[in-house]
Amino acid sequence: MHDVNALIEQHREYVRKLAREIHRKLPDRAIFDDLVGYGELGLVEAAQKFDPHAGAAFTTFAYYRIRGSIFDGIRKMSWLPPRVRKQVTQDAGADQVGRSVAEAGIDPNAEPEELAGRFHEVVERLGAVFLITDLSPDDEDDGSLDPADSAGPGERMATRDLHAKVGKALSELPPEQMQLLDLFYFKQKSMTDIAAELGVHKATISRLHGKAIASLQQALAGET
Repeated sequence: MHDVNALIEQHREYVRKLAREIHRKLPDRAIFDDLVGYGELGLVEAAQKFDPHAGAAFTTFAYYRIRGSIFDGIRKMSWLPPRVRKQVTQDAGADQVGRSVAEAGIDPNAEPEELAGRFHEVVERLGAVFLITDLSPDDEDDGSLDPADSAGPGERMATRDLHAKVGKALSELPPEQMQLLDLFYFKQKSMTDIAAELGVHKATISRLHGKAIASLQQALAGET
């Protein structure tokens, strides 16, 4: 049996490090100590659930739980600008993909930052997470161009085409996966809140999210 309290004490600075990285992307109004407090909740969860015999280093195991807890806390900051909230959603979504893969036992001893970077690149390249956060079931596009938009007509048309392809891929997902993506990306709810709303464990929601993103990636593979 590992010493939970010792793990927590030994990794408080690690929480501050991860909180500092996220805090740099937020407006000055965000309070750093609040992010640290959110992260410490994730650290406690990680310390309690960590299995030293599973083969993964504790920092790898705790990385996504600490960041996930911070993201959950940030989502409660109703004053955040829409652009920042979208970025938080994107980062949280990419982390969920990374956590799913990490927990599957891939590179258990790799540095968590290296793993995260690798997963972010995959998500960005395939366009699944970052494109669907630009969509909303209530969005309407009348085909007009915004004169204040710096993108040219050709780029705008290409973006609309990609959105249409993602919309089609979304419509072909199983209902439970579409519901999860709708709650997480469109309604900006945290994985913890979604699990409570649907009456299932958070780990179940994480696995369902991974399946949904994998399905979107597969559907878009021939389109990108």
